[in-house]
Amino acid sequence: MAIEICIWGRTMMKKNLVLITDPSEDFCCELSQKLTQFSQVLACKNVGETLEFLAQEQPDVLVLDLMMPDMDGISLIELLNSSGRTPKILATSSYVSPYIQDAMARLNVTCLMEKPCCVSTVAARVRTMLQQKGASLCTDSGVSRLLLRMGFSAKLRGYAYLREAVLRMASDPDISLTNELYPGVASVFGITSQHVEHSIRGAVMDAWKNRPAGVWELYLAPDDLGCLERPTNAEIISALASSLSISPEERRITDLKRPG
Repeated sequence: MAIEICIWGRTMMKKNLVLITDPSEDFCCELSQKLTQFSQVLACKNVGETLEFLAQEQPDVLVLDLMMPDMDGISLIELLNSSGRTPKILATSSYVSPYIQDAMARLNVTCLMEKPCCVSTVAARVRTMLQQKGASLCTDSGVSRLLLRMGFSAKLRGYAYLREAVLRMASDPDISLTNELYPGVASVFGITSQHVEHSIRGAVMDAWKNRPAGVWELYLAPDDLGCLERPTNAEIISALASSLSISPEERRITDLKRPG
């Protein structure tokens, strides 16, 4: 049976290939119009078509709705991982639970976005993923694992804004918090810089109240009296970005040097 696949921007001049697997034709069309500015785009309406295509070609990025009708997205990602031919994955889902978040981190999914989400934001994240060469410690899944470990609630808006801010600072440690970082995060989510700052502060306060014993001390330095105070937005963003930017060997050495 022929695969009913819609293809946009299939030209020899564009080397990157993005595969969209999503049951919504409107979402596929709108996202494809954004992506064809810098990549070839192919869309499949179900997992069966996706598997048939993946048997022939390897996309650079897979945009995958986890709630597919014929096979759930987690099972598909597990299947791809077992085959050893897993592209970078941006997963979307109308329902995000702790189980889904843990599964995405375990399966090394680069990015998880909750629907409804801004198509421009999805396209911007795909573009960033295409620009990343090789494996990177500083991925959405890496930041998500760290934030969840520290007790941040993924249900709060500030969680997503903080994750984006940490990713941006890890890529550019000298970025200005008020003049560049907050406005950059705000532009991704279509909100104001003040909303970003306020929401991140709320997420930090909530996580601080419910922080797991001994975890925050791994990333933040105590004061002169040996006490750890609740960090400012700038302090938590900088500390987490620095932690994610070090190499695996540096991380191993640092862990060995920590007391206890």
